[in-house]
Formats: sequence, C-alpha cells, structure tokens
Amino acid sequence: MYEIKGRLFSKISSESTDCVMQCLPDGSMEFGDAFDKVYTLADVENITDRLGSIPRRITFNDGVVFETPDNDSIDALFSNQISWLAKLSDSLDQWRKPLIFLVVATVLAIFIVFKYGLPVGARIAAFLTPDIVAQTIDSSALETIDSIMLSQSNLPEERQQAITREFEDLVSLAQRMNYPHLDNMQLLFRDGGSVGANAFALPGGTVIATDQFIELSENDDEIIAVLAHEIGHVRHQHSLRQIYEAMGLYAMFTMIGGGGIDLSQEVVNQAAFVFQLNASRDFETESDEFAIDLLKAGGRDPSYLANILRRLTKQCEDCEDGPEWLSTHPAPDGRIKAIIDKSRQ
Repeated sequence: MYEIKGRLFSKISSESTDCVMQCLPDGSMEFGDAFDKVYTLADVENITDRLGSIPRRITFNDGVVFETPDNDSIDALFSNQISWLAKLSDSLDQWRKPLIFLVVATVLAIFIVFKYGLPVGARIAAFLTPDIVAQTIDSSALETIDSIMLSQSNLPEERQQAITREFEDLVSLAQRMNYPHLDNMQLLFRDGGSVGANAFALPGGTVIATDQFIELSENDDEIIAVLAHEIGHVRHQHSLRQIYEAMGLYAMFTMIGGGGIDLSQEVVNQAAFVFQLNASRDFETESDEFAIDLLKAGGRDPSYLANILRRLTKQCEDCEDGPEWLSTHPAPDGRIKAIIDKSRQ
C-alpha cells in the first residue's frame, strides 16, 4: 500500500479538501478522514493526461474529483488505463528541453562548419595541393571549356603578344614581391562566343581573356588592371578553395541526408550557390586589394580597375544580358568605391 497526497472535490461543491488517497494492493483507492469512501478501478471515469508538472485529475463515476501533482504515482497506479499516446506525449515533454538544446546545438554546429570550418579546411587543402595537381585541373578544365564554350582567338598575333608581355611583366613583379603560387602563370586568348566579355583564372595559374573583353576595354591600362585582379585569384588560390569548399559542402549534406541522392543533391546545389556567392564577394575584395597593391608597385593607376567595372555595370543595366564577367565578378557600388578609395591611399 502507498499513499498519494492531493485535494478532493465533492460532487456538490467546488471547494476542495486536502486529503490522502491510499492505494490498496487490490488496486482500490480509499479516502479517509473527512470523506470515508473506497473506489475501485472500475469506478474511475476519467484521468487527465500528463502535461509537464500540471496536477492530474481523477474523476470518479459519482462526480467526485481527486487532484494531485504526484504524476509518477498516478502513472504507476493507472498504467494499464493510460493511453500509449499520452505516455509518448509525456516522454516527449520530459525530453523537450534536451531536444531543443540538441536541435539548437546541431544547427549552431552546422553553421560554424559552414561559415568557418569549410573555408579554413579549403584554404589548408589548397595550400597543400601539389602544383602538378592544380596544373592537371587547368588542363582538364581548359579542354572542357574549349570544347563547349570557347574557340580560337581572332585577335591579331601582335596584339596578343603585346598584352602577354605586359602580363608577364606584371607576374614577374609579383614574384619579386614574394607572392606565392605564381610560378606557372600563363595568359591565353579565346573567342568568347556566347560567353562574351570575360576574363577568368583557373586553379593552376592559367588566365583566359576573351576577344570580346579585350575589345570592350578602352585602353591597355584597363586590361592590365583586370589581369592583375585575375592574378590575385591565383595568388590566393580562390579557384582551388572553391573546389574544396564545394566538395566539403557536398560531403556534409550527403552525411546529413543519409546518402539520399535526389533531395540531397538539390539541397547541395542550392546551398553551394549561396555559399559560393558569399565566398566570391570576399574573394573579389581580396583580389581587388592584391591588384591595387601590385599595380601601384608597377607604377600603374589602379583606378582603371574601377573604371572598367563601372562601365561594365552600366552596360549590364542597359541590356537584358549583361557582360558575363559581372556574373562571376559582381561589382556593387561599394566595391567600386572601395577600389577608388584604396587607389588614392
């Protein structure tokens, strides 16, 4: 026999009386003191579900109600009469705070990995990547690009050579300034076709400039300014880091998704787009700063980079399909202003 303390409400009054319900071995319940009554389990009409620490109520078939905060004892006494759903609800309620903490901790951990872990890991992986691997990526990427997007340049050979000499002078200056990862730099020219005006750097040090980009530039200073920016991407290994970040992102979402293909792949694609968009803004700023320092060291005016960005942005606003270079090198007003301000320092 054990006792459960609580309050008893009679069927004719809303007032309660403190009492003790004695639970007998046969399952019957006895109330003594001011209310001398014995009930069996068959006399129980309703038992309220357990909700946290809210007192439970037992309603008997004669209208008498017994209320107690001793939820554990009620569960033990009526274990066969309490639904599995109520027990599950109670279990979930007991685990609510730990579950909330676990969910928050998991989301926070994913955010930390997403925001800081992947970039740091990608930077380390890029730094440890042998040059031959980066050059192999260049060769493979160039072969693919040439087969589906670009074609042989139509620029006169003399024009290509003149720009290449200035590019090589810029690379030599950067090497004398002890900037790393610039040993395998080369400049290639291609007809951009549908790609249009573009200049971009591959992981191994190959920089590609399209004919349309050269023609769009008003002078060689603008061309060299953009090429200095592309050298900055190679110096900071941005392409390699983006590759490793995308690989890490895919691995993380595959692990979270349990290896599912369709849904996980779609999530990865969307998340990778957002992730690389945010990363590209930092990469562009980093390359801008590198280009400005390099151009200044070579006695050139870095503001030409802002000039061509401003003109490309204006052209993008005036047409439905703007220059492709802007889609991979976004140029908001703040970026152009930052280039001008740093150029004047």
